[in-house]
Parts: sequence; C-alpha cells; structure tokens
Amino acid sequence: VQSAKTAHQALVTLQDPEGWFDLIITELSILGMNYGFDFLKLIKNQFHIPVIMMSKENNVSLISKALENGAAQYIAKPFSAEDFKDIWKHVLDAKKEKLFVESLFVKNEEQETLSHETKTKKKACKRK
Repeated sequence: VQSAKTAHQALVTLQDPEGWFDLIITELSILGMNYGFDFLKLIKNQFHIPVIMMSKENNVSLISKALENGAAQYIAKPFSAEDFKDIWKHVLDAKKEKLFVESLFVKNEEQETLSHETKTKKKACKRK
C-alpha cells in the first residue's frame, strides 16, 4: 500500500519501475487535477490499472461520469468495510485482461516467426 497527497506525487510513484500496483483507490477531488477525472484518464491510458473513486458527493451525475470515464467502482462516503468487500474482483479482471492482451502479442510474434522460418525454408529449397 502506498499513499500520495497529490496527483503529481501519485503519477511519479506509478512511473517508478520498482512499484507494481494492481489497484488504485483515489479521492474524486484529488489535488492537482480537475475533479479527479483527468487523473482517472491518465491512469487508464498510461498504466491500465483499475481505479476505484470515492467521494463524499453522492451525486448521480458525478457517479455516472466517473464510471463512464473508466472508474471500476465508485464508493460514496461515509463508507463501510462492506463497500470494499469485492474490490479484489477488479484486480482479477484486470489481470485476466492483461494476460489476454499479452497472449495476443505472443501469438502474433509466434506467427511472424513461423512465417519467417517458412519463407527461409522455401528459399533454401529453391537454392538446392
């Protein structure tokens, strides 16, 4: 668990190659960003880590906007332990998605390698 007081500090921490994060829980009104939505977009685009947003504001339009912008979950304050009961599911889903995407790249690289080997064999056959 790591904490940050500002959006900039959080981004610097996330860019550290030593750190590996599975989940981010952030306040909607994070210092240094517009309502946390800019921060949410940066995290989703650069790091592909699930983000749970929380706020004392229980406004339906803010909750909808957070979820539309990619938040995995929105928790209204005051929160209880029950609100955090299933957050592990977001981490598991993100890991499954990452493994799926990585497998696509591996399959693509394997196909390119096989295609290259086939072309090389055909050229060798022609030379014989």
